Amino acid sequence: MRFNLRPRADEFYDFFKEAADNLVKGAAILSELSLPDADHQSISDRLVDTEHATTTTSRTGCCGRSTRLS
Repeated sequence: MRFNLRPRADEFYDFFKEAADNLVKGAAILSELSLPDADHQSISDRLVDTEHATTTTSRTGCCGRSTRLS
């Protein structure tokens, strides 16, 4: 029996890149908290926006299929 670890749908890689981009963006925003004159409200707002984008990405999943359970 042959087992293939590579996803057959190339859309998976687009999904994975989008999720990774959101992670990097969120980490960059969080790093701004260490700045002496950090605008906490702006940082909070941008983190919420990034979190919502990440939620949308993960609920859509790869290949355009919804992964939402409810």
